[in-house]
Amino acid sequence: MLSLLFTVMIRKIFPSLVMFAALIDPTRGFSADRAAVLIDAVSQKAQGTVTWESEGQLVADNVGPATGTSPGVPFRISLEYPSDGSTGARARLEILGGGNPLVRICDGHFQWNYLPAGRYWKLAEPEIDPCVYPFSEWRSLALYLRAPVIVGSESLKVAQRTIKCTVVRGDFGAPGEAPTSSRKLWIDDISKMVWQYRVERTNSLGEHTVQTYSLLWQTLDGLRRSSDLFQFQPLGWTELAGPPMELSRAAEEHLTKTATELPTSMYRIGGVVTPPALIHKVEPKYTKAAQSARMEGTVKLAAEVQIDGTARNIRVTQSLDPGLDRQAIEAVSQWRFRPGVRDGNPVAVAVVFEVNFRLR
Repeated sequence: MLSLLFTVMIRKIFPSLVMFAALIDPTRGFSADRAAVLIDAVSQKAQGTVTWESEGQLVADNVGPATGTSPGVPFRISLEYPSDGSTGARARLEILGGGNPLVRICDGHFQWNYLPAGRYWKLAEPEIDPCVYPFSEWRSLALYLRAPVIVGSESLKVAQRTIKCTVVRGDFGAPGEAPTSSRKLWIDDISKMVWQYRVERTNSLGEHTVQTYSLLWQTLDGLRRSSDLFQFQPLGWTELAGPPMELSRAAEEHLTKTATELPTSMYRIGGVVTPPALIHKVEPKYTKAAQSARMEGTVKLAAEVQIDGTARNIRVTQSLDPGLDRQAIEAVSQWRFRPGVRDGNPVAVAVVFEVNFRLR
C-alpha cells in the first residue's frame, strides 16, 4: 500500500519524469512512427536508384509437409532503371552455386534463362520481377509494408565491415487486402540501405516458408561489369521448351519466383509500367486547430490510381495530425489523373503521395 501511494505521488509531482522514464524504457522506446520513417527512407532510396548491383546468399527454411533448411545459395543481381525513361528496366540474376547454377536476364521484352551446359529457354515476359525478386519490393515498401515496428538492433558482419542495423518488421500485402506474408529488414542506420531481408509466407501446400537474403556486397553507384550485361546471344546453344526437371526448387521457387502480393489487376510503377499523370489537383484545407497551433509538415498516403483516373483505397502511411490526415485524404480523393499505362493500355497502379501543409 505504501509503495502504491508513493508511486501515485511521484506521478502527480513529477509527470515529466514519468514520461522520461517511459521514453528510455527499451520495451517502449521503439515507435511505430520511426519505423515508418525508416521504411519510407528505404523506398525513397530504391526509387532514386538508377543502377544497383549486389551479391548475397539465400537460406530457405520450410515448416510443414517438407521440413528442412536448404544450404545457402549464392546469388548476384544487377539492375538498371534508365534515368531518361527512354527504355524499360533491365535486370540480371545469377545463381552462382548450389547444385543448379542459372543465369536469368530480363531485358524488358524477354526473360532469358540459360544453364552452363549450353541450354536455354526464353519467355515473352516484359516484367523484371523474376530477375530481381524480392528486391523489387523495396521501391514500394512504404505502400505494402503494414504497420511496421522496430523490433531491435543488430550489427551485421559484412565482408570486412561491421554494419549497425535497425531491425524492422511488418505484415506485407496490397492496399485494401488482407496481408499475405510478412517481411523483416535489417536497415543500415547511416545509409538506410537494407543488408538483410527476410520473407515469411505460407504457400499453397500449407508449408510455412522463410527465406532470408543476406547481402555480402552491394552498390548503388553504377554497374561494375561489361555493357553486354543484359544481352544474351544464344548462338550454338540448345533451346528448351521450358525449365528442365533438374532445376532445383530452391533456385526456381525460393529465389526467382515473381511476387504475388499485388492483385492481378494492379501494377507497380517501373519497367514497362508508366506512372499516372496528375491533371487536376485540389489543395488540402487546414483545420482550425492545426492553424492555431501553426502546424506544418507532410502527410504521406498510399493509394490506387484506377484506369478512370481516380485515387481509391487511400490510407495514411505517415501521419502529421489526425485532422490534417483527414484533410489530405479528402483532397487526394478529388484529384484526377491520366492513368498509368502498360503496353499502350491504361492500368491501375499503386502510388504513394505526399501532401504538404504550409502556412503562408
